Amino acid sequence: MFEALISLLILTADPAALPTAVSTEASSAAKPIPQTREQMKDALERLKHRQPRLPLPALEDDPKNPKANLMKVVNNGRMRFTYLPEAWFAADFKPDPAMTLDNTFKVRLFWLVSRANNCQYCLGHQEHKLSAAGMTEPQIAALDSEWSLFPVNEQSALAFTRKLTERPHEVSPADIKSLQSHFSANEVVEIAFTASFFNNVNRWTDGLGIPQDEFFRGTPIHFDTAVAPSFQDRITTAISLMAAERPPLESWAETVVKLSAVEHRSPLVPMPERASVAAVLAPADFGNTIPGWAAMLTVFPQTAKQVLTAVQAIENTGDLTSELKQKLFWVCARENRAWATAEMARRKLHLSGISDAHLQQIDNRSTSLTAAEQAAFDLARKLTTAPQSIADRDIALLRNHYSDRQVAQIVYVVCTANMLDRFSEVLQLSVAEKE
Repeated sequence: MFEALISLLILTADPAALPTAVSTEASSAAKPIPQTREQMKDALERLKHRQPRLPLPALEDDPKNPKANLMKVVNNGRMRFTYLPEAWFAADFKPDPAMTLDNTFKVRLFWLVSRANNCQYCLGHQEHKLSAAGMTEPQIAALDSEWSLFPVNEQSALAFTRKLTERPHEVSPADIKSLQSHFSANEVVEIAFTASFFNNVNRWTDGLGIPQDEFFRGTPIHFDTAVAPSFQDRITTAISLMAAERPPLESWAETVVKLSAVEHRSPLVPMPERASVAAVLAPADFGNTIPGWAAMLTVFPQTAKQVLTAVQAIENTGDLTSELKQKLFWVCARENRAWATAEMARRKLHLSGISDAHLQQIDNRSTSLTAAEQAAFDLARKLTTAPQSIADRDIALLRNHYSDRQVAQIVYVVCTANMLDRFSEVLQLSVAEKE
């Protein structure tokens, strides 16, 4: 029944039906990155009034309307319900009983990821959650400019999360070793997945320019409240105010060497025993192999099942071709230097007849690619490497080639790719765990 309601939502979201001609008035300017806390809070409040980059259906008040209960959720949920199959977001924000880290600590990590990506929608939500959890205004402000007020182990997690968010291509085994001096192996996995997942969410909500919610759980929320005097004029030290430059892609010869090496590398934290992995995920479902990232996630059984369900749904359902989705996974992995997920996409593309020569054309931005593919890959590269630079025009240009449903799904594939890239590469996971 729920699927039927989702289908009804999609069918009745009229603007999603066909490609839309790009408006010549669509802005090519990204929203500014607030430098001080006062600027940031003002930006969060003003975000309530922004226009989303895809049409967001109005709230339904008629209780007899089957969409009413679905649409009376936060704007993020409304956007997902409108444009995505339900199974695509099966893993969203569902706590796993096997996870042991304090939830408010993880919200602070979410705050930092959102600040680094300039995702003001998510940042507003985390501000509300931290305040509701009892953090004072000065304590929240300290996240932006005075980490010394937090415990040493938390400072380590914040530094790791910032680097994984801003410069995933530079994260090294030394970063994991630093975390391991403060956290258990399973806690390291939890931090790595948590930060990776939040990078997924940011790229969706900010990529589509979702307006800030005016209410949380029925309570009106105001962000432009007073800043503690000691933090009023402080420039943020928590993030880089400019996106980190990604280096040019490696030559194809270098790329092949790196892709070949991932099959034999050892993870930086112990992989769960095969018997415990098989108890959570059935190897037969994957041709007697399980993706390395899925096997590692079985330390959190509920999360592993939910994420795998979502990823399989993304790969096999929706309004995009399987080939385009795997090419998007490839593009994101190359930019992130995520070799296991790149090799995974490469193998799946080989099965559908896509050669290495074609992958080189994608890497080289060949003019032989279709205009629609080039537009999708350009968006994927920008949303991967510099999500804070996405502007209205980036999405408007994509709408010249794809329906609104397809545009939303392209964005969501890129979001998922960035999550899997970070989680797989930071832990040095292999392509698959064999039975």
